[in-house]
Amino acid sequence: MLNRRTWSRGAGARRAPLQAVPVQATRYLAVLPWRGHAAAAGLAAGLIALSACGDSSGSNNAVISADGGVADAAPLDASRPDTGPEPLRGPGVYLRGATVITAEEGAAPREGEAVLVRGDRISSVAPPLPVAGDELQVLDLTGMTLLPGLIDSHVHLATAPSAVDRALVRCLDYGVTSIKDVASPLVEVLAARQRIAAGGEGPRIVTTGPAFTAVGGHPISTLGRDDPAWARTFMIEVTDELQARAEVRRLHGAGVDQIKVVYTNCRTTCPRLAEPWLQAIVAQAHELGLKVVVHTNTNDDVQGALRAGADGVEHGVTAELISDETVAQLVATRAVYVSTYVVYAGATNSINMRANLKQLNVAGARLAAGSDAENSGTGWGVTVAEEFAALLAAELTPLQALAALTRTGAEHLGLGPQLGTISPGKLADLIAVDGDPLSDSTALSRVRLVLRSGKVVRNTLPVRPH
Repeated sequence: MLNRRTWSRGAGARRAPLQAVPVQATRYLAVLPWRGHAAAAGLAAGLIALSACGDSSGSNNAVISADGGVADAAPLDASRPDTGPEPLRGPGVYLRGATVITAEEGAAPREGEAVLVRGDRISSVAPPLPVAGDELQVLDLTGMTLLPGLIDSHVHLATAPSAVDRALVRCLDYGVTSIKDVASPLVEVLAARQRIAAGGEGPRIVTTGPAFTAVGGHPISTLGRDDPAWARTFMIEVTDELQARAEVRRLHGAGVDQIKVVYTNCRTTCPRLAEPWLQAIVAQAHELGLKVVVHTNTNDDVQGALRAGADGVEHGVTAELISDETVAQLVATRAVYVSTYVVYAGATNSINMRANLKQLNVAGARLAAGSDAENSGTGWGVTVAEEFAALLAAELTPLQALAALTRTGAEHLGLGPQLGTISPGKLADLIAVDGDPLSDSTALSRVRLVLRSGKVVRNTLPVRPH
């Protein structure tokens, strides 16, 4: 153990043998292995000598002893060039020159750093290195911001059954590399997910398949009032607890990623699912390892969903101001609150939604965001950038708003260990945008580069001279 006496240079202290520290014009400091506790005092004295760039004789070559002495040493071999760091080689993608926003919790933007992608993974985030050979694709992102791929946590592919592929392509155009589909015909959405997983063009898909609702509940008696048969292609009307549990097991067996339940009475205009049945659905899903998200509109809806054990609420509280009790429950349970602000833009309750988001953020609730595409007033991909601006209007900081569209979104989709931040080892879902989203709320609408799983799928970068 080191103690005060150990470091003493008094008469009783053990003197360390000479150790050499070559110094050449302050460029090199080679420290040999120390063999005594007196080294620290000697090193301190040696550093003083180093600061003078030589010994008292003016020589640029010196040795520093462990007891602080300085003496001449043989010159270093000046004929050996300083070659610098080893250049990067081999296949991959090298992104350099951008400001890197990793979206890691508490991380500040990293100016001028470079991101190396090998295969489908992020290999490193570090100061730029030289590149050798022509296997590594080098992309100059000077003046741009590099971000994790955006995540749309609430879409409806069922609303575009004849144009699913077009919708998925549009998502990539705007930097959306992952989506959560909440209520679609089972066969169609699983087929789309499989096409993407096999290398097809589009964002990765997390899906609930058909959603659960009360008999005659939303959206069968609302959006589907003129064609309830259409609505029933992506909804399951619950008649009792046993049927509800059986349907959860069926969806799990088919391969859905999560379960969605509609739990709202449409402000008294449609029936709401019985709470015991909601609880049974959540319990069955959790037994099978599936998360459950719940469509809500009021404080009472959200509180019922949280009592049942929901992992997230979709839309949240839209019809009224959120209560302190609801906020406290959301914070305590760590359930994710998925904002879909844009789809309500211009409506009276959009004012409530902005105030609710501000209150939730101040309280520390977990926030994600979704477009609700393709409902009225929304579009595939483009609405995610608009949601970013809406979160800023609710007084989230730019980094908090970006986290909702990246890190928290990935966690909500159950992909947190794989996505959502620019971190070594994670999947290389990356986008580059013109400008700085920390100072320009429109920057996310100017996507110039998109990588999904390490593959460049969009590139409109300017041609720069070499």
